[in-house]
Amino acid sequence: MQKSDRFLAAASAVVLFLLASQAVHGQLARTWVSVNGNDANNCGRATPCRTLATALVKSSAGGEIDVLDSGDFGPVTLNKTITVLAPGVLGGIQAASGTAITVNAGASDKIVLRGLTIDGLGSGLDGVSFVAGGALYVENCTVNNFGRYGIDFAPTSGGSKLFVMDVTLRNNGVGATGLGLHLIATAAPGFIASVEGLRSENNVAGLKAETLGVVTVRNSLSANNGYSGYTAVTPVGSGDVRLFIENSVSTHNGTTGVASVGQATVMLSNMVITDNQTGLGTGSGGAILSFGNNKVQANATDGAPTQTILQK
Repeated sequence: MQKSDRFLAAASAVVLFLLASQAVHGQLARTWVSVNGNDANNCGRATPCRTLATALVKSSAGGEIDVLDSGDFGPVTLNKTITVLAPGVLGGIQAASGTAITVNAGASDKIVLRGLTIDGLGSGLDGVSFVAGGALYVENCTVNNFGRYGIDFAPTSGGSKLFVMDVTLRNNGVGATGLGLHLIATAAPGFIASVEGLRSENNVAGLKAETLGVVTVRNSLSANNGYSGYTAVTPVGSGDVRLFIENSVSTHNGTTGVASVGQATVMLSNMVITDNQTGLGTGSGGAILSFGNNKVQANATDGAPTQTILQK
């Protein structure tokens, strides 16, 4: 047998093995869900499934789940690299109890959520709960009406990344518990988060970063929350949280527009902080560094940064 023939034979064997493996496991690189679907289907384009949970099982790692039409497709736990898309339709997930989307994946797995409308109906716990994984991307989503967190990013190991773009978090939390976007990590090197175009409105609090991690927020709004708009908290003697906020607004919040507590550091550039009970607030040694280009006014108490940094 010539070398080229041997190569073709080997390649054919690989293809047959992959096709057989896919047939055995019933997994596709791209699956679909529809309100007219059936979970007994294979989740193909012409034979969609009814729920995201079933589509996930029938999707290969690194695959994509597409929402065909508007409807409620049920809570799901994402345990591998996957993309969930709802392009041009109302891709809904309603969770009257528990969590709508749980991410509990491998250390290198990447999960993308795009175009989803997630609703806790006033009694669900969390909209999106991140337990483990390499990275979570939340894009063009709305998360409403959960009793605790809209998004709870709380990785059990260090180094997980969160990317939030053009997301609305509203009406999350009950009484003094809960908020829109919650970030917390205790294992080094902590979390890494990038937030762009976030609207956190009418929650118990807007955004809170705790213990160990770095967050960058740009072009965002935190408004009409019961307590603080943006908060960074690090226990004295342990941890390190850095929160950088640029080109953003904190307004009409019940307590503090921007707060830094413990060993946390908040850096502000081109911020508007107005009509809060307190504009800038620190506690237990927290630091707020200003680049000198912020507008802090018309709060009941404006407060002041702990340091102003000259721009270079």
